[in-house]
Amino acid sequence: MYTRYRLKSGFTIVELLIVIVVIGVLAAITIVAYNGIQSRGRDVQRLTEMDRFKKALEIYYVDNGVYPECTAGDNVCTSTGYSGNTSTIPITPALNPDPLNVNTSYGYYYARAHTKAATGDPVSTGDPKDYVVAMRLENNGGMIFGGWNNATNLNWYYTVNN
Repeated sequence: MYTRYRLKSGFTIVELLIVIVVIGVLAAITIVAYNGIQSRGRDVQRLTEMDRFKKALEIYYVDNGVYPECTAGDNVCTSTGYSGNTSTIPITPALNPDPLNVNTSYGYYYARAHTKAATGDPVSTGDPKDYVVAMRLENNGGMIFGGWNNATNLNWYYTVNN
């Protein structure tokens, strides 16, 4: 009589659990790294937009001798809806919206005839040859400034005083 031997094939439950745990750890690391890359990418978009905006303001200044108003008689505007609207600034091309404007926490701020005080608040100089632009970066551990009422967490400023 012949005895049949069954060959055991497959994985044990312990081996399967180890593989599942390793895949879970790798997935968690990937997700965390991906989220950091996204926020840094949005910051690069913001900085690029601000650089383009400053160049457009300088072109306007060369053509007109002063920096532009937001609307007729309004020197302060934001893209968050606090004061005026940056889309009314007569520059070409217009300022693009912030890539992540959640609850008006992120956006662009412009004040003609202003400079930045030590507290970060824009202070009027009365000179239309001065301006301040500001925004909030997601990955900037620098000093946080107030100003513009709803924006108590701006951390990037650029000011021109002629």
